[in-house]
Amino acid sequence: MALAGDPQVQEKIFSFFGNEISTPDIRKQILSSLKQRERRGYRELKFLLTYIKKNGLDPLSIKGSVEGAIGIPQFMPSNIDHYGQDGDGDGIVDLFNHADAIASIACFLNAHKWKKARKVEEKERVLLRYNRSIYYMDTVWALAEKLK
Repeated sequence: MALAGDPQVQEKIFSFFGNEISTPDIRKQILSSLKQRERRGYRELKFLLTYIKKNGLDPLSIKGSVEGAIGIPQFMPSNIDHYGQDGDGDGIVDLFNHADAIASIACFLNAHKWKKARKVEEKERVLLRYNRSIYYMDTVWALAEKLK
C-alpha cells in the first residue's frame, strides 16, 4: 500500500485491468484511489515499524493482510497503540500470541462500549467499527449465536 503511488507499481496495476481502464476518467479515479492508499499505507507502515521496535519483534516474521492488518485480531498497526494489550504479562504486545490477542480484542470492545450495547443494532455498530464489512459482521454475529 505504501508503494501505491510509485509509477512502476501503478503500471502493473493498470496492466492487470487491460483495456477496461482506457478512459481518462476511470484512470484518474484509480490514480486518486492509489494516492489515498499510498498515504494510508505509509502511515500504517510507520506505526508497524514503531510497534516492531517497541516490542523487539522480527520484522520479517510479521505476516499481515493485503490491507496491512496483522495478528490474530487483524488490527491495523495504527490501532495497536490504542488497543494492544500484554495478555500474558511478558512485557510484549504480540498480536500473534493468543493471550495478547484476546486481551487486545477485549480492550477494543470495552473502548467501544460493547458491555453497554444492549440492542443487537448497537452491538452490530461496535462490530462494524472493528471491521467495516457487513459480511464480516454478519459472520461474527452468526458464530456468536452458535456459541451461545
